[in-house]
Amino acid sequence: MLDNDIRTIWSEILKPDQYAESKPEDFFQFEFVFMPHKVFEADNFAAKAIEIKERFQTSAPDSFFLEKGTSENIPIDGLSVYVD
Repeated sequence: MLDNDIRTIWSEILKPDQYAESKPEDFFQFEFVFMPHKVFEADNFAAKAIEIKERFQTSAPDSFFLEKGTSENIPIDGLSVYVD
């Protein structure tokens, strides 16, 4: 369902002509992370939350962030150059 929603949103946004036939994965890397139930599996939920939190560190082996020097690593203040 999430993948379908992403594709629906992508198909409905206004894009420059050269990107009219593009797909979201042409520009983004998606990863879905599922959490245990917070009430019924509180310990597993807390452990998973810590695991995900650690992935927001650039030094983590499975970091959500691309390595420095990667051509796809665009700083937020430069995003407008690539979105135009």
